[in-house]
Amino acid sequence: MTVLQATKTRAPLGTARSGRLFLLDLSGGHVLSMDPDGSNRKIIATDCPHPDGVVVDVAAGHVYWTNMGVPNLNDGSIERADLDGKNRRFIVAPGGTFTPKQLHLDKANGKLYWSDREGMRVMRSNLDGSEIETLIRTGEGDADRRDQTRWCVGIAIDPARKQIYWTQKGGDNAGVGRILRAGIDIPAGETAINRSDVEVFFDDLPEPIDLEIDFEHRVLYWTDRGNPPSGNTVNRAPIDAKPGQNAPQIVVSDLMEGIGIALDVSGNRMFVTDLAGSLYVAKLDGTDKRTLLGAQGNLTGIALHRNLRQPLEKRHDRHQDHPPNRDHRHRRHRRELDRAVSRQGTARRRDGRRAKRRNRTEEVRASCLAGARTARSLARRIAVKLEVYCRPRGSVDGR
Repeated sequence: MTVLQATKTRAPLGTARSGRLFLLDLSGGHVLSMDPDGSNRKIIATDCPHPDGVVVDVAAGHVYWTNMGVPNLNDGSIERADLDGKNRRFIVAPGGTFTPKQLHLDKANGKLYWSDREGMRVMRSNLDGSEIETLIRTGEGDADRRDQTRWCVGIAIDPARKQIYWTQKGGDNAGVGRILRAGIDIPAGETAINRSDVEVFFDDLPEPIDLEIDFEHRVLYWTDRGNPPSGNTVNRAPIDAKPGQNAPQIVVSDLMEGIGIALDVSGNRMFVTDLAGSLYVAKLDGTDKRTLLGAQGNLTGIALHRNLRQPLEKRHDRHQDHPPNRDHRHRRHRRELDRAVSRQGTARRRDGRRAKRRNRTEEVRASCLAGARTARSLARRIAVKLEVYCRPRGSVDGR
């Protein structure tokens, strides 16, 4: 399956504009928050020692980020705060990890995953920072630490296949970067350094950095900060293919040391940052690339806070056993029934009024007839009396 086949059905750019972007400024030590169009920019945290990876827990209202610290001092840390920057605290204290890089949230299982560059590890913990584990170890000691091919940088989790993806970037523009994957859990009887389930998904890449997965279409995206033409790009490839069965597709180019990437699949867009301080937006196929912000320091990690609220019809689909159209039909039938009942009631009331009018008419008619009969009888009596009393005397036919 090609990337084009996997992603050929797309909504137009800008379909979903809700949410909030969170960015990290490496040089300024800031955590930034802004609208998806780059407006309404706010600084929600300062004095962060070289922040690099960021994720947002929408349901809990938290933002997490990694601090690389000073690489040779082994003082890396992970912090958490509310979305407005309040209630900030360490969940992994300085020294709990060496040089933490990209961060991934597995909300369903209550886990945070991150790559540790000079620590040469892939790690995870609970959301409160407890139970820190090392899942992958690519080397040990100072000699291995100087070998940049062992440095772990980007990370993503595929819950469907229960796999971890991570990048090992290699030296600057060395062309030996790799994307690897393995099971989330260490195989029984093995350790983080001698796992037998590690696969090289891609190799000989310029300098791969951060990863993101489009779970709807099963496509892996990543940034590469190496030299052009393959570097300073955003790339993608289907993740269900076996290693060596597909080739990366470059969808965005002309970055200036690209680092962070965040996908908005429902809105058919991606957000990308680079070390030159630019924030870009483009469709998922790389078209309509635009620069939203420039000269914002040295931007690294980026995350999109998506609103939880959904349209009414989607809530119907999720929470009811029947589709919304059926419910609409039920409501229409109820309205028609109400109208029928109303019409029946109106007819009964109309018939009642007609019956009353007929009865009243009959009463008036009977009364009128009785009056007429009385009047005729009286008229006859008057006529007789007149005839009697007014007849001339001596009339021939007198009675």
